Amino acid sequence: MLKHVFYAITATFLVGITALILTPHKVYAANATLTFSPQSTAVNTGETITATIFLNTDGVAVNRVLAKINYPSNLLTPQSMDTSNSFVELWYQNNLGSVPGQLILEGGVSGVGVNGSQLEFAKINFITAAEGEAQVSFSTESAVYQQSDGSNILSEFSSATYTVGTTTPTPTTATPTTTPTPTSTAITSTTPTPTTSLPNSGNEQPTVILFLISASLTLAGLLILRRL
Repeated sequence: MLKHVFYAITATFLVGITALILTPHKVYAANATLTFSPQSTAVNTGETITATIFLNTDGVAVNRVLAKINYPSNLLTPQSMDTSNSFVELWYQNNLGSVPGQLILEGGVSGVGVNGSQLEFAKINFITAAEGEAQVSFSTESAVYQQSDGSNILSEFSSATYTVGTTTPTPTTATPTTTPTPTSTAITSTTPTPTTSLPNSGNEQPTVILFLISASLTLAGLLILRRL
């Protein structure tokens, strides 16, 4: 009896393991992105625009980035590149101005790769050459390579629009400041009327009458006593 139970449990376990292996599983596909910062700005001709390239690896490790950048060469001239804050350890390509209208930047890291949401790839300094609207964009040949299998996981990249023009400051007219003339208000001094009546000082009329009556009675009394 125990032998049959053991065989049944073993068969059930094997069937479960087989079903788990053969069941297709959804594989997570990373979607890396490349962006410019700032994505829009307005400057005068002859000024410098610093375009910073940021990488978001979407939670997976990557070991190499290829950024092919298109720009209008009649409006912008790449002057220099700053990689002091870049995550890249080894640059394969970072030539500026070798092909008018295009920049090719390629670099990577060794070891386990790099993973993050706001990784700085490089800063590009453009000099504005003429007036117009300059669009800087990534070519479809750009790529972000995953560390584990070397596949390209770049799925989204944005462009930047820089408006170049000559702005003339508008002259401002100073408004004279006027001092307001003080106005005088006549203040009339009034004596406040008391709300309650105060008692009068001195003798009142009823008191004088009583005094006269008392004096008369006293005098009459004295006269009567003298007659007696």
